[in-house]
Amino acid sequence: MQEEKKLFTRKATGLVREIVKFRNKLERNPTALVVGGVTYFIYMI
Repeated sequence: MQEEKKLFTRKATGLVREIVKFRNKLERNPTALVVGGVTYFIYMI
């Protein structure tokens, strides 16, 4: 259980970093928002 939590936290941290990167892009490119959303759902599965 502890290992699972650690793995999830690492994944979530990486995801947050990706979202920040995407947010910088999507201010110029709204399509990045869609791509970011899809990426987010893939991570969650």
